[in-house]
Amino acid sequence: MAGIDAHKEAHAWRAVALLCCLFALSFLDRMVLALVVDPVRTSLGVSDTQISLLFGLGFVVVYVLAGFPAAQLVDSGRRRQVLLGGVLLWSGATFCSAFAASYPMLVACRSGVAVGEAVLMPAAMSLISELFTKERRTLPTTVYTLTGVMMGAGSFIVGAGALKLAEMISPEVGVEPWRIMFVIVAIPGPILAGLFAWLVKEPPRQIQEDGEPGGPTASLAEFFSHFGSRITLYLPIFIGTGASFTVALGMSAWGPTMLTREHGVADTSAGLFFGLFAIAGALVGMLAVTPLVRLLGAKSRVRGAILTAILLNLTVLPLLALVVGGGDTRLVLAGIAIGTCGSIATAAFTPIIMQAVTPTPFLGRMSALYLMFNNVLGMGLGPILVSSLAASSTSERNIGEALTIVAWSAIAVSLTCYVFALWRLRSVVQPDPAIAATSSQPV
Repeated sequence: MAGIDAHKEAHAWRAVALLCCLFALSFLDRMVLALVVDPVRTSLGVSDTQISLLFGLGFVVVYVLAGFPAAQLVDSGRRRQVLLGGVLLWSGATFCSAFAASYPMLVACRSGVAVGEAVLMPAAMSLISELFTKERRTLPTTVYTLTGVMMGAGSFIVGAGALKLAEMISPEVGVEPWRIMFVIVAIPGPILAGLFAWLVKEPPRQIQEDGEPGGPTASLAEFFSHFGSRITLYLPIFIGTGASFTVALGMSAWGPTMLTREHGVADTSAGLFFGLFAIAGALVGMLAVTPLVRLLGAKSRVRGAILTAILLNLTVLPLLALVVGGGDTRLVLAGIAIGTCGSIATAAFTPIIMQAVTPTPFLGRMSALYLMFNNVLGMGLGPILVSSLAASSTSERNIGEALTIVAWSAIAVSLTCYVFALWRLRSVVQPDPAIAATSSQPV
């Protein structure tokens, strides 16, 4: 029996490790365009606003439209096959981006990336919920979320390496470096998909957890009934997290370009510096999350997560707003680290809350709904707000100033939402008995 349990444990964590790699790759394929804004703009004859649409609002519209149908497949079908199909689709679309001869062709390719990536989070949350018992889900969920987002920051380092390699190859083949870069970053997707297919088996669906409504194929009516019963908790948390990601994704989309245009950093070095400082902030965020949630929510992981989000919005994120628009490159890089620390920590809260209060049969669709808010507000508004505000400014440091305005606005929205969620928490969700039973329980 012990051998069987050890085998199941190893299989579960192997699945989490591969899901983390796929999460990291999704950020690489999604955000690598930020490293080649100026070359793509010159090659295809497009504006900053049009580029923003490729990793901002235009990307998000497709992502959101695909997200809920994908989550429905995850909640009712074989998650492993759905996930593998998504990985192959976004990797293929990234590869095809290298051959885009016009802006509409590049839009079509980026739309393929969005559709494929829409599968990942719902499938991952649902798989983790089946691979681990309810009492043990928080750790793998946190590892998946934080490692993935941390490597999302690290994707700029990987992307900078891919761009450097592309620049070395370019003279030999007579192809623009940005096109070669897309080919390079598309290669790991099929490899990881093959490893996942080989090493991870589809876990059996739970019939029903104690006290949870609905079965393994719970209907949309049951899902929306559950969401409506806890809307005053879910909605402000989704909006608050999305507002925080407006800053994070606006900074990710335009941070390397800001370093290049406003601080004289070379294209490849900008990606490297941005990635290194973002990873430094991400590591701090990762290490700080669990102790803070434990400290502030000894008897309720949900309360601890919300209080930690409020604390970050009162302390860490204002520091980013104060320094990112300045002229000192060192302070700007420090601001990038600080902002990433705050956004990485924030990224962990909502999945923890969802795992604690959402029945397993609804997790795929609830993840898709969360991603809809997160991406519409974060990826949809972040990059386009920064580019629009920068375009309306005559300052030499217009991108930094635009990030400052977006940061202060997002802090105000996030704080309001999190405080409201904390106020409504007691009337919406009962204390978690597993956490209340012992303060030493891992959060």
